[in-house]
Amino acid sequence: MAQLRFNAWSDFDQLHNQMERLFDARSTATRRVNFTPAVDVLETEEAYAIDLDLPGVKRESVSIEVMDGVLHVRGERARRVAEQGGFHRTERRFGSFERAFRLPKNVEGTEITARSVDGVLTLTLPKKPEAQPVRIEVQA
Repeated sequence: MAQLRFNAWSDFDQLHNQMERLFDARSTATRRVNFTPAVDVLETEEAYAIDLDLPGVKRESVSIEVMDGVLHVRGERARRVAEQGGFHRTERRFGSFERAFRLPKNVEGTEITARSVDGVLTLTLPKKPEAQPVRIEVQA
C-alpha cells in the first residue's frame, strides 16, 4: 500500500499564494512601480564604460546629464496597456528610474558618449589624456 504524506499547511500555503497574487495584481494595476536597472562598470586604460540594462525603455525616455561631477541617468519604462481583456500576471517593473555615478577626477564630463543596443545603454567615459599611462622605453 502506498503511503500518502499529509501536509496540514499545504491548503493554507495555496490560499496565501492566491491572496498575494490577488492583492499584488490590484496594487500594481493602480500604482507606478519604480525600478532600478542593473549596472556593470568596466575600466580600461583609455576609458570607463557603464552598461545599464534598459529593455523596453525608449531612447527618447532616457535623460543623461552631468552636474557637479555626478553623472545622472534618468528615464521611464511605460507600462504596457492590454488592448483587450487584462493581464493574468504582471511581474515586470515599470515606472521611472534614476542612477547616479560620481565621476572620477580623471574623466572629462563633456566627452561622455551614450549608445543603446539591444536594450543595453552603454556610456563611455574617456579618461583625460594626462591620466592615461605613458610607456617610456629604456634607452641603451
